[in-house]
Amino acid sequence: MWKSQFSINVIGNILIPHRHRKPRFIAWVKVFLAYLVMIKEDLYQYWDETLLDASMTPQTIYLERILNLLFERTDIFIDEGYTLGPWIFRDTETADPEFYMDLDDSFVFNNEDAIWVDFTVNIPTILGSVTSHISALVHKYKLPGKSFIIQKF
Repeated sequence: MWKSQFSINVIGNILIPHRHRKPRFIAWVKVFLAYLVMIKEDLYQYWDETLLDASMTPQTIYLERILNLLFERTDIFIDEGYTLGPWIFRDTETADPEFYMDLDDSFVFNNEDAIWVDFTVNIPTILGSVTSHISALVHKYKLPGKSFIIQKF
């Protein structure tokens, strides 16, 4: 709203002395002010593009909001973290000495090999092709030192 109220051309016309307010002189002033008008419009466009980045914080609710806004969805959500693991491997792979069998052909590492994840980004399977883009966005806005995984549902 305030963007449309400010006009450089109107200010230029007001600042022209009365005796010089002839159509040719006014056109000449508008030509010289056209570059400033273009810079002002580019600045407003840049403000609109970066408004979302400027209002961004590393809180998970903001991460959810930006992901839902960028992908025009409402079902992307972030959960609390949990422990990942223990890991299941086939018996043909090498293993540490401490393991137990859950099936005849696999073993599971002990709980010391588990990894704690700080939060989980849950996305629908239809967004499976853009997981690298989602990961880059979350890496950009998350707090340093926090870890996450992306799960499809």
